[in-house]
Amino acid sequence: MTLVEVEGPNSGSQAGTNDGSIQYTFEQRSTSRDERVTRYIKLLNTCPYEDRKNRNDRRVPGTCEWFTTHPRFTNWQQCSSHDLAGLLWVSADPGCGKSVLTRYLVDEVLVGNEQQTVCYFFFKDDFPDQRSAVSALSAILHQIFLAQPQLLSDEDVNRVHNRGESFLQSFHTLWDILMSVTAQATAGEIICILDALDECRDRDDLIEAINMFYQGHYKDRKLKFLMTSRPYPHIEHRFRELKTELPIIHLSGNGEEEVQQVSREIGLVISKRVRDIGKQRSLDDDECNLLEQELAAVENRTYLWVSLTLDALDNMPDFTKGKIRQAVQHLPATVDSAYERILDRSSDKEKAKILLHMITAAVRPFSLEELSLAWAIHSNPDDTTLSSIRDDMEPKERFRKILRDLCGRIVVVLDEKICLLHQTAKEFLFQSNTSTVNNCTSRVTGWKGALKPEESNETLAHICISWLPRISAAQGNIERGDFDEYSSCHWVTHYHQAHVQDGSILIMRAQSVCDPSSDVYPAWCKLYKSEGNYLPGGDSSLLIASFLGLTGVVKILIASDSQNSDRRPPLSWAKSTMKHLLRTKRVKINSKDPVEGLTPLSWAAKNGHEEVVKLLLESKKTDINSRIQYMAELRFSGQPRTAMRQ
Repeated sequence: MTLVEVEGPNSGSQAGTNDGSIQYTFEQRSTSRDERVTRYIKLLNTCPYEDRKNRNDRRVPGTCEWFTTHPRFTNWQQCSSHDLAGLLWVSADPGCGKSVLTRYLVDEVLVGNEQQTVCYFFFKDDFPDQRSAVSALSAILHQIFLAQPQLLSDEDVNRVHNRGESFLQSFHTLWDILMSVTAQATAGEIICILDALDECRDRDDLIEAINMFYQGHYKDRKLKFLMTSRPYPHIEHRFRELKTELPIIHLSGNGEEEVQQVSREIGLVISKRVRDIGKQRSLDDDECNLLEQELAAVENRTYLWVSLTLDALDNMPDFTKGKIRQAVQHLPATVDSAYERILDRSSDKEKAKILLHMITAAVRPFSLEELSLAWAIHSNPDDTTLSSIRDDMEPKERFRKILRDLCGRIVVVLDEKICLLHQTAKEFLFQSNTSTVNNCTSRVTGWKGALKPEESNETLAHICISWLPRISAAQGNIERGDFDEYSSCHWVTHYHQAHVQDGSILIMRAQSVCDPSSDVYPAWCKLYKSEGNYLPGGDSSLLIASFLGLTGVVKILIASDSQNSDRRPPLSWAKSTMKHLLRTKRVKINSKDPVEGLTPLSWAAKNGHEEVVKLLLESKKTDINSRIQYMAELRFSGQPRTAMRQ
C-alpha cells in the first residue's frame, strides 16, 4: 500500500512524531477499509455465475447473427437514455436457444466498450443459488465492483460491517445499492443481462423493481436490461404498469422473415453436427447428405430437438447406410418423443425411474459420490448396516457409466454434479396434479408424467432418514461427498413435500430423529446446527416435532400421552395400531425451549405450521398459559389463519 505524507503547520523538529502518527493512522484506517471491501465483495459472490454461464453451449458459427441486426436489438444497444428503449425482453419457446444466444451476447457482442460495464446472471431452477432474484442482484453487483471498485462507497461498506452479513441478503437492500451505484457520475453505462427469468422463483419482486425504474423514478441512471424467458403471458402482464408497449423479440419467430432466419440457423446447426458425426463415424458424403436432408425435412424443429435427435443417432451401435435410412424414417417428431425414446433404451427402466426420482426431487444437484451412496442406501431397505451399504456402493467412475446406461442423455454430469439435460426434461417427467397418465406406480408404462413429486420426495426422505443413524460410524469408511450435510439439512424438506400420510413408516423414523434421548438425535442435531439452522433446546420430542411442523409425529406423541406403554414396535407392525405400539414417554406438551422460552404451540404458530397448531389446541392438556402466549404471538404475527378460526 502507498502511504501519503501529510505536512502540517507544525512541521519541523517536532514533526517527526506527528507525521509518523498521521501516517500510521492513515495506514491503519486504509487497511481496515481494504479488509472491509474485500469481505463485502466476497459476500456478494454467492454463486459461480461465470461457470454457470459457460455450461451453455457456444453458438454454431453463423448462428445468432440475425438477432444482432434486429431493429429492436440495435435500438436497445444504441440507446443511452433511461426511457423504455433501454429495456428488451427476448422470449423463446423451450429449446429454442435463448441461453446460447445470451452467452453469445455476453461473450462476443457486448464487449470491448470501455464506457460500458456488462453484467449477467443465468437463472436455473436446478441450482438453489441460481433461482432467486437476490442471487442475481448479488452477482450483478459483484461484477460491477470488480470492474469499477471505486463505485463501492464507504457508507455501503460500513453498513455491512455494522449490520452483519444478513444486510446483503435482502432483495430491496441490493436493489437500493444498484440504484445508488448507477447514480454515480463515473459509473458509465451498466448493462444487466438476465437469462431465463421464468426460472426465477421470486421474479415478481424483480419485475416490480424494474417497472418502477422505467416509470421515471431514476431518470439520471444509465442502466439497461435485457431479459430472456419463455413467452409466458403472466410475465408480460407483470410489466403492464409501463405506459408503452414492452419491446419484445420472439426467438421462435413472430414474423415470416424471423421464422425463415430461425429455420436457416437451425439448418446450420444440423449441417455442422452431421458433418461432425460423419468425421467421427467415417460416413460417406452421401450418407451425411441423406441424414441432413431427413433432419431438415422435420417441421417445427428446435435446437434442443436437433441435439437430442443427433445424440441418439450418434449412439447407434451400427452406423451403416441401411441403419441410417431406417433411423431417419422413425425420427422423433417432438422433444417429448425424443425423451421417450432415450429412456426407452434404458437397460433397466425400474432402476432408471428410482434414479430419476432422486435427481428430480433433490434440493440441489447431487455429486456422483452422493448419488451412488443414496442408491446403495435405497438398495438396502431392510438391511441398512454400514457394511451392506458400503458393499453396494459403486465407485464414482463406474457409477457415471451406470447412470448413462440407465438414464441416457436425459441426465448430464456438469462439474461432477448430476443434473437433467434441460428444464423441459423435468416438465416431461413430472406428473401434474391434473394428469391421469401413468397412475400405475409399480411399473413404468410410459415416461411422460411417470414421476409423482410426492413419490420422489418420499424416496429421498426414506434415504436421508435411513442414513442419519450411520453418519458417525461412516467417518472415513465411505466416499460420500456432502451427503451427511444433505441428509441432515433436507430430510425435513422431503418429508413435508412427500405429504406423508398417517401410518407411514416415515413417521416412526422421524419421531426417532426428533427424540433428544435417541442415538440418532445428537449427530443430526450437530450437523443441522453447523449449517446455520436453529433447533429448540431441551429434551422434548414434541417441542422439536412442533418446531419442524411434523404433523404425523405430533399426532402420535399427543395420542400416546394417554398410553402408559414402554413397548417398542415389532419389525412387522400394523399401520392401524402404530401409535399404540410406539415407545413413548410422558409427553411434555407444555415444555419450553430454555433459550427462547417458547412452547410447542408457540413454535408451531411462529413457523406457520397450521395443522400442528390445530392438534395442540385440541389437546386438553395444553395449559392456559401456553394458549395465552400463543394468542399474544398470533396477534402480532398474523399466523396461522386456520388456527385463528379455532
